[in-house]
Formats: sequence, structure tokens, C-alpha cells
Amino acid sequence: MRDRRLEGLSARAAGGLIERAIGGAQAGRAECVNFRFTPTDKVIVQRCWPTSRAKGLTLLEVLWVVLILAILGALTVPMTSDSGADQLRAAADMLIADLAYAQVQSITHSDDPRVVVFDSNGRGYRIAASSEPGTPIDHPADHEPFEVIFGQRRAANLQGVTIEGYDLGGDDRIAFGPYGQLDQPTPAAITLAAKGLTLTLTIDPVSGEASVGQIQ
Repeated sequence: MRDRRLEGLSARAAGGLIERAIGGAQAGRAECVNFRFTPTDKVIVQRCWPTSRAKGLTLLEVLWVVLILAILGALTVPMTSDSGADQLRAAADMLIADLAYAQVQSITHSDDPRVVVFDSNGRGYRIAASSEPGTPIDHPADHEPFEVIFGQRRAANLQGVTIEGYDLGGDDRIAFGPYGQLDQPTPAAITLAAKGLTLTLTIDPVSGEASVGQIQ
């Protein structure tokens, strides 16, 4: 078994390491990949799959990798220009990553699934346990409340973005079931706006996956 420890990886580099680790595990080779976060949001990697394991990944390992990818994608918003189109794309990327994180958290906490609650003022959203929708859970990187307000903290570069509207089955939240499905039979939709432009995300009710429409 071989250990590999890499410190200070970027999200892109860590994502590449995950892909190589999956390939190695499927081929039966020893690969090491683990993730924890420092106070400065650096990534430390260290995990091993033994060389004797069977090919392929278990469901729990797949979910674990998806969870890490969601966390990496949600850590920070890259610097964007002041154009409405760029801000909308960056906000959509952040929201999709946070939705994926809430979905995987719901699968692993099926006794208390997570919900993404959107603010009535259109300025942001939070991820919370369904038993306490008014209280955000902790963000896995900094252990601060998992709340996004456009123009503040990790969404500081998105000060021009608002949530123009949503269609979430009659309420203000997206809830996932124990298998990652939505709690509504129809697709959910969230429309973001910035500088006169809009962008709509649609979430499939069965898979829970989000897709991005065209900027209007």
C-alpha cells in the first residue's frame, strides 16, 4: 500500500486526483485519496485503497466522492468580472454545488434530510436540516453556518445577483428524499437575475440533478 499526501491543492487539482483515484481503484491498483480542510480552505489529501480489493467502487465510496466534489465546488467563488452574464454563471455554479451537497447529505442523513431554503428577500439561501429549517447546518470547510448571501463572505463577488423567483412546489425550499429525489413530483426551478439578465436552473424531480438554461 502506498501513501500519498498533498497539501494546498486547488479544487481543480483535487478534482483531478479524485478522477485518477477512481480509475486506479477500478483497475485494482493502490491509490490514496482523502480530504480534510485547513482554516485557510486548503485541501489535505490522504486515503488508500488496498491493491487486493475487487474492481469497482461501492455505493458508499461513490457517494463519498460526490460529496467531496460538491464541497470543493462550494468552497469559494472565483473572481468574476462585473458583467451580469459572468456573475450569473458563477452564482449558478455555486448553487448547483450547494444543491449537490444538500442532496448527498440527505442520503447520508435519511432520518433528517437536508433542505435548501431560499430567502424571501431574494438575496440568498441556506442549507438546513428538515427538522430545523430556520437554522443552517455547519459548512464542512469553515464550520460557519451554511448560508449564502450574495455580496457577502464566499459570495462576496456576486453582489449584483438576486433570486428573481422560484417554483418549488408551493413553498420556499428544495427538499431531498433518502434516495436523492425531490419531495415534489414536478421539476423545481430557480431563476437568478443580474443587471437585467436572467438564468434559470431546473432540478429533475427523480434524479435531483440540476441543469442550467440559457442566459436571457
